[in-house]
Amino acid sequence: GVSLDDMDFGFGGSTLEMLANCDNTDPFMVTKVPGTKNFLLVVKSKDYVADHAGFGFQFERLMTGIRMDDLKNATSAKEHLHEMNVGEYRVLFRAETDAIQRGSPVEIKASNPRYWGTKVMFQMISSGSTKLCHGTKARGELTGVSVQSLQQVVRSSARGDHIKFLERNILDGMKSIHDQMKGADPGNVFKISFDRSGSLCLLPVRGRSGDILPPADVVRELIE
Repeated sequence: GVSLDDMDFGFGGSTLEMLANCDNTDPFMVTKVPGTKNFLLVVKSKDYVADHAGFGFQFERLMTGIRMDDLKNATSAKEHLHEMNVGEYRVLFRAETDAIQRGSPVEIKASNPRYWGTKVMFQMISSGSTKLCHGTKARGELTGVSVQSLQQVVRSSARGDHIKFLERNILDGMKSIHDQMKGADPGNVFKISFDRSGSLCLLPVRGRSGDILPPADVVRELIE
């Protein structure tokens, strides 16, 4: 099992992308999990809307052998947990994975790579996927399927010097969160924001926006 006391951070599938690009377009929250030494959970606080009739969703079904009219599995999702060292910090990743092949997560995409930026690359790293199954289409019809390694996706996503820039942003962001949360009480929630220079700051959150965990006493009992 995994002890949260051995972890510094908990990230989802889009946290690295947010930190790397200093992008707070979507709201991300951070809290110190009650009952742990100093485990900082970062979560994306946004409702996800799935288009089950969309080409990408149906392509994912095709690649995983699920019937197109299967309503039972329409809302099901698989998540993969894995640990990784990111700089000086130990991170527990929990991210949705599209498929599993021989025990390893696989990312499935049918969108145009022109619009991926670094998003798919960081999604694969976060989910532990080493392969990408990519479907190409023309006029709404599937025209081809290819399999790419994580290394191929990385090379097509960013140049070497830009990757170093993204890495620095991630490490600086993590250090900033870690330092600013040192005096925070467990269970208190903060919103991650960036100023015009790209510096990360944490803003206190009140009300329903801060309801990312059950009450502190419940969390402590679950962990203990």
